[in-house]
Amino acid sequence: MPQLSADDCTRAVEAAERAFPTWAKLTAKQRSDVLRKWYELIVANREDLALILTSEQGKPLSEALGEVDIGGAYVEFFAEEARRIYGETIPSLRPDARLLAIKQIGVCGAITPWNFPNSMITRKVSPALAAGCTVVLKPASETPLSALGLVALGEKAGVPKGVFNVITGDSQPIGKVLCEHPAVRFVGFTGSTEVGKILYRQASVGVKKLGLELGGDAPFVVFDDADIDAAVQGAMVSKYRNMGQTCVCANRIYAQAGIYDEFMQRLSKKVAAMKIGDGTEQGVVQGPLINMEAVDKIERHIADAVKRGAKVATGGKRHARGRSLFEPTVLADVTSDPLVSQEETFGPLAPVIRFKDEADVIAMCNASPFGLASYFYSRDLGRVWRVAEALLSGMVGINTGLITTEVAPFGGVKESGLGRGLPPRHGRICRDQIRDDGGALTPCLSVGSPSFAMIMVGLHPTYQCSCRLPIDPIIPKAFTNMLTTLTSHCALLAWIRDPVSLVQIAHCGNEADPLVGLTNLKKCLPKLRDRPDGLHLKLLRPIGGRPLCECLPEALSEPIGFVWAQE
Repeated sequence: MPQLSADDCTRAVEAAERAFPTWAKLTAKQRSDVLRKWYELIVANREDLALILTSEQGKPLSEALGEVDIGGAYVEFFAEEARRIYGETIPSLRPDARLLAIKQIGVCGAITPWNFPNSMITRKVSPALAAGCTVVLKPASETPLSALGLVALGEKAGVPKGVFNVITGDSQPIGKVLCEHPAVRFVGFTGSTEVGKILYRQASVGVKKLGLELGGDAPFVVFDDADIDAAVQGAMVSKYRNMGQTCVCANRIYAQAGIYDEFMQRLSKKVAAMKIGDGTEQGVVQGPLINMEAVDKIERHIADAVKRGAKVATGGKRHARGRSLFEPTVLADVTSDPLVSQEETFGPLAPVIRFKDEADVIAMCNASPFGLASYFYSRDLGRVWRVAEALLSGMVGINTGLITTEVAPFGGVKESGLGRGLPPRHGRICRDQIRDDGGALTPCLSVGSPSFAMIMVGLHPTYQCSCRLPIDPIIPKAFTNMLTTLTSHCALLAWIRDPVSLVQIAHCGNEADPLVGLTNLKKCLPKLRDRPDGLHLKLLRPIGGRPLCECLPEALSEPIGFVWAQE
């Protein structure tokens, strides 16, 4: 693999700078067509890209295929939105002047990690290309082949020379060039907080815009009233996906005292049954870790926790097949003192901590300097809103262990980063790709709490519908007030998207008793189970009658799922 230098990176930036004017002047449709062809080539070469990914990174082939799919989904999404870059018209104070905002930012630098070497690239590169920017990409040294495969397909799709550049080699000098070269106007980075701080200082030289997605240390909370089986399944997905090497994976698992033993027993049983081996082997769900340093860190965290009173429920040692294979591990009776409760492990190690009550666990969750993602399981509707708003995280998953989607913001607070990977609002792609200044919104509901950017509420299996679809635009303030305070009186309309028209299936709301309408809705929900378009709830108007807080828990045994996002 070529070990390119800082001078090589400078030449790549200069090539991107030369290519920028021509690429930016293409019509939105022309750029959209190129991205669409890129997406189609990714789909056509799905198996090859996944095999490359598994071979260089280690994750099971089934997970690699899933990553290629979401990687392609980012390209498809922004290929579609590229044709709707409207810019802004700003009201002027002068009658003889008009203010417009339509210009692209310029050359973008992108530095991506090894844990998702396909989707992290397309998530950064595709919106920049769609908006008319050019890109210089520095992929992780551990996984350069996935990047080269993607750029080769991009070239085949018609991306012009100089528009999408890849630099392999020593990260430190290359990153310094991307942060300090005057032609680079934006740098997006996914990686450790330590490196992110270095880039932050370097980018200050040219006062560059930054998008930083940094360390995680995500808490995963299971309350007494949770569906234990669902919580165990969510923990398996959140903790052991990619062998625990994800920025949003559950790093600290908190189980309330009343269900602690039962949760531990069920989780340990599932973890012990996981098949470990080469990622290309049939049935393998846990592959090798990225390197031996990762193995050493897990062993250090286990030894420290056991020294402080923790017990190994399952796993706890290197796998018999050797190399960097490590047995998925669950630790019981962990406290808040060990390293595993304070540092991001980035491996298949689940410490389970007992807690007493809601206030107790919220304090422990928020004690971390990081705030990328949080998860919790509960069937108490009041608790859902209290805890969601109290957690200091960029993203909160409720009754789900998987929150990544191409249609919603992604990013953290505190030392977990700056900015958001944002879908567009009103068809406008944010011109600086990832921004935190309110320049773009997701086409989901807007929420005013400053402590989080996205919440996904998991759905009861009986009423399963896709949270990956944006919710139909609603008056955000009215809907937010209704659900946050649970004191508004409301009428709801459940509807589905028909290929030709909107089909009303149930009117939920009754002047005398909203419970009647909500019960009717519940009867209609099974009809939607197999529809790909999913279920949408739309606020019609305030009405008299009983408060929603009295009706909803009685009418629906589980919260209906929805997604919203902050600017």
